[in-house]
Order: sequence, then C-alpha cells, then structure tokens
Amino acid sequence: MDKIKVGIPRALNYYYFSDMWDYFFSKIGVDIIKSPPTNKEILNKGIMKANDEMCLSLKVYIGHVDYLK
Repeated sequence: MDKIKVGIPRALNYYYFSDMWDYFFSKIGVDIIKSPPTNKEILNKGIMKANDEMCLSLKVYIGHVDYLK
C-alpha cells in the first residue's frame, strides 16, 4: 500500500501553524509535500488563474496550490 501524501501550500496561515501541521502529519505517518517559498513563477501562476478582483495574497495562495497540483 502506498503511503499517503499531503500537499501544503506555503501561504496565508501556513507560517503561523507550520510547526503544528508538520508535527501532526509526521506523527500519523503521512508524507508532507510543501510548495517552495513564494517566487515569481508561483506569483505568475496565481495571477493567471485568479479572478482580477482577488487580493494579492489570495493570488499567491492559488499559485502555491497550482504548483502542488
């Protein structure tokens, strides 16, 4: 049986709760896949996929999710 993997975007509340999520998933035996720190590529992905009225932080989040996808 394959090990379960969880993708975590490095955006929004991740920086406040990153230690908690890392600890929780490691204790239950799940592999964690994190997106890289925000960069130009991730920002551009978010801008291309998001609605024009969305704020920049949400566009960055969408870029991180798209990277993990």
